[in-house]
Amino acid sequence: MWIDEKLYKKILEVMPIPTVDAIIVHNGKFLLLKRNNPPVKGEWWLPGGRIRKGEQLEEAVKREVREETGLECKIIRQVGVINQIFPECHTVSIYYLVKSESGDVKLNREHSGYRWVSKLPENSHPYLKTMIRNAGLPV
Repeated sequence: MWIDEKLYKKILEVMPIPTVDAIIVHNGKFLLLKRNNPPVKGEWWLPGGRIRKGEQLEEAVKREVREETGLECKIIRQVGVINQIFPECHTVSIYYLVKSESGDVKLNREHSGYRWVSKLPENSHPYLKTMIRNAGLPV
């Protein structure tokens, strides 16, 4: 079910949006995606997005990974919750460490590129650094 764009913009103006994010690991590296859309447009980020009504958190994170990367994943653990206040919106993200058996990424239109990395690029967003650090991965 989709929310009308005008209504969704109004919702973004007045309240935080619950989301999930996934730190996907495979062969000792983790996946970063180059975002096409705000917030953090043009930056390296994690796959993730809004939780649908009635959806379990674990279902949401697996769905977002599948939609954005084409990968199937196994949840290792919930890492934490992060309050993210961007100029365009405010999200509260529950983020997970997940494992993929495949490294064969098939991006959707939300991202323009991907890379498997062993540590974050130096200029990474502070929220991304926090999530990666809390997962016990190198920043």
